[in-house]
Amino acid sequence: MTAQSRIPGRFTLPTDDPGRHMVARAHVQRLRERARAIETALARAETQSTLHHWKRRTDPKLTAAINRRTNHLTHIALTTGDPAVAELAIAIGDAHPTATANELRQAIRSAVAERERSRTPQQRPDQTEQAPVGLGGQTMAHAELSM
Repeated sequence: MTAQSRIPGRFTLPTDDPGRHMVARAHVQRLRERARAIETALARAETQSTLHHWKRRTDPKLTAAINRRTNHLTHIALTTGDPAVAELAIAIGDAHPTATANELRQAIRSAVAERERSRTPQQRPDQTEQAPVGLGGQTMAHAELSM
């Protein structure tokens, strides 16, 4: 028999052509990545279906308010020179050198949202009340008005 073995119903590659093996491996890798993406989408759809059957739906007004708050905190973190933003940018650059500006923004958005959820207090300048993390004295009035 030749370098290709013939099994009915199966496609085989010639064993002496490394280029075809590389193409086949790349194709299999893309298929696996696509399968993972489909599994993730399926899990998300199953979750939404379950919540729908339980008659629990996210209030669109609440979702919009959360997005506004998160976007506001991201803006504050970016414009006030928050040291955590610089540290995060360096960490992302080291881990993913090809990360885009949108990916960096999303990472910052996730970090400030998590920081807000953790409710680690930061003292206001007058030390009488506590402000949410990420908000300094100058931006507090603006933050309160935008909420």
